[in-house]
Amino acid sequence: MVEDSPTPPSSRGGSPSTEAMQTIQRQAWTNIILTVVGTVFGLIIIGWVAGAIVNSFNESPAEVAWRDLQAQTHAEQISGVSENVDATLRWSGDVEYPTLRVTGLPDLPPDSEFVAWWTVEDVAVQAGRFTPTEGSTAITFIESDRPDGAGMLITIEPNGPVSQPSSREVVTLDPAE
Repeated sequence: MVEDSPTPPSSRGGSPSTEAMQTIQRQAWTNIILTVVGTVFGLIIIGWVAGAIVNSFNESPAEVAWRDLQAQTHAEQISGVSENVDATLRWSGDVEYPTLRVTGLPDLPPDSEFVAWWTVEDVAVQAGRFTPTEGSTAITFIESDRPDGAGMLITIEPNGPVSQPSSREVVTLDPAE
């Protein structure tokens, strides 16, 4: 008699072959790994978005105004540099107050603050007081009208009323021409 041909594995009774089991396990592990990687990636994206939202709420109104003024092509400005200090005052009809940004500010002595002065010729009028907002940088509104042709002087003054700038000059912003 002639022997029958071997029966294919799928029609045999009993347990699946080792090769079939390994294939099933590889597929399961691949699915698990892809799920974990996808979840981690999703969490990273969610964290980045949440951080960006929180950072936008941490900006002061002056920082928002400064960013808006930087984007405007019609904004006017005066600026000055002295040693490590770089100061720029920008203004536009679209922003209520001129906005001052100063970087590289020196450390303040105790009971002192920075004072901005409008300067026209030899006359100085106090324009505002400020302290650094982060490290040696300050971004602040100057909540007084800028006189035509005025420059700005930034000094270190003691807390309290001061009628004239001291000799502790930090930087001068030359008037716009």
